[in-house]
Amino acid sequence: MNDALKYLGWLALVGTFLAPLLYFFDHLGETGLRTTLLVSMLVWFAVAFIRDRQQTSEK
Repeated sequence: MNDALKYLGWLALVGTFLAPLLYFFDHLGETGLRTTLLVSMLVWFAVAFIRDRQQTSEK
């Protein structure tokens, strides 16, 4: 599960990076940009919260 969370976190980071680039080159509209950034942010913070709780419980 920890590997899946790691990859999901990286995917959220890539989404946060690619969305503005796609918007800049007119491959993504404003609503798509906002939706992608919102979903990426939520996934990133959820993964960070879960991984933090896992590390805290292991100690």
